[in-house]
Formats: sequence, C-alpha cells, structure tokens
Amino acid sequence: MSDHRHQQPLFRALADAVVRAASAPRLLVASDFDGTLAPLADRPELARPDPLAVEALRRLGALPGVCVAVISGRPRDSLRAMLAGVGDSVVLIGSHGAESPWSVPDDGPAFDLEAARAIAQSAALRVPGSWIEHKPAGIAWHFRGCDPILAAAVLRQSAANLSLVHGARVLAGHDVLECLPAHVSKARAFARLRDQVAPDCSVFFGDDEPDAEVFAALSHRDIGVAVGTPRAGAGWTVPSPPHVASILEMFAHARARRMPSAGPL
Repeated sequence: MSDHRHQQPLFRALADAVVRAASAPRLLVASDFDGTLAPLADRPELARPDPLAVEALRRLGALPGVCVAVISGRPRDSLRAMLAGVGDSVVLIGSHGAESPWSVPDDGPAFDLEAARAIAQSAALRVPGSWIEHKPAGIAWHFRGCDPILAAAVLRQSAANLSLVHGARVLAGHDVLECLPAHVSKARAFARLRDQVAPDCSVFFGDDEPDAEVFAALSHRDIGVAVGTPRAGAGWTVPSPPHVASILEMFAHARARRMPSAGPL
C-alpha cells in the first residue's frame, strides 16, 4: 500500500475499523466487480481487476472463518474469466444474483425477456455507438462514450418503457440501463449468502445504484464501503478501485495476524 494512502485521515480511521472487523470469529467479505475491483471500461471485456485486489481476495478466502464473495451484474462465466486468480475459495455470484452456486427461488411473475430485448434494441438504434449485452437472465443497454444529451433523452423513455414489461426490474448503472427479472437483486443474493454464513461481521464494497440496496441492508456492526459516490448505508466512501485493493490488503493482513478460532465456512 502506498504511503500517501496511509496519510489520509479517512484511511487511517477506516484502517482501525478494518482491524476491529478482522478479529470477528466469522467474517463475510463481499464486493461488486466493475467500478469496485476493476476500473470502469468502455466494454465489459476490456475491464481488468486490480492485481492487488485479486491477491487479497485469494488470501482472505484461504483463511479460516472467512467467506469471500463477488456479487456482480456480470454473467458468472465472465466473473470466472476475470477472477481466475482468486482460486476456488471465493464465491462468484453473477447476473445480480440470478447465477449463483445455489438455486435461486423464482417466486416472482414471469419475466417477458423478449419484450425487454425489443425495447433495448430500439434504444440502441436511436443512439449511435450504443449496444445491447444479452445476459443469462436479462439485458443491458450500454451507452458509454455516446452523445450524452441524446443518450439521456432515450434513457428516460426506455426506462419508462422497460418498467412496464411484465415481471421486470429496471436498474440504472454507470452509462448502462439493465432489465432483469423482478425477483433478482444483489441485496437478495447478499442476504442469502449472509444467512448461510451467519457472520459476526459483514463487509461490502460497491459503487453504483444496484449496490445501494446491499448497503441499506447492513447492520450497525457491518462495514459498507462505497466507491466514488457516497451511498446511504455505506459508512465509508473511497475514491477508486485501487483504494478498495488497499482495504482488502489490510483485511487480509489483519486477519492473518489475528487468526481467531472459527468453524469452517
């Protein structure tokens, strides 16, 4: 970790909180991917996670009493490719929770994926340079680098149209508009994971609107770290993914030193 980060008052205070949390008998550490572990890229396939973050996740996942997870809007196969270096001890949850190691209860109305695709395709045709990403459980309309005024106008109308699709949930992210089944959310995936792990302390890192629901579900003993923009429920905000990597390094180092006795996770 570079010296200038240690000199920041916020980082010193956050480091104290990390050391305290690292001593919890059972610890859950979860993170978003894009904009959190990896800087945002023009296209998903161009993103690269911070190598220090990958190594810290690998180290944390190998320690007793720790469950490490990445919860992303990306398809799970994409997460596997991007995070090959973390090993098998990190839980990968893709498509906002629709793809996970466990079955996801489908207790919502049937999602009309074809209608969502048609609306998104219409939006893409109206904004030159934008494109549609087809995911296992939904679609994403990407407009990064496009005319911002035109994209904003089309975004408003497309979001309204997608909200009328049967069984749909609409999410706005960084220059992306997503539509997925109504019963799917990162918050629900995180809650399922927390129920299984029963941690004494949970930690979550995220950067955009879909992560806000996870922050809102954290308790007073948990740690929420927002990246870039402050989010309700996140007690801390850091500027960028390299800062997340630094915090994960602190967790791995502090946990390895404390090594509390805990049952296997």
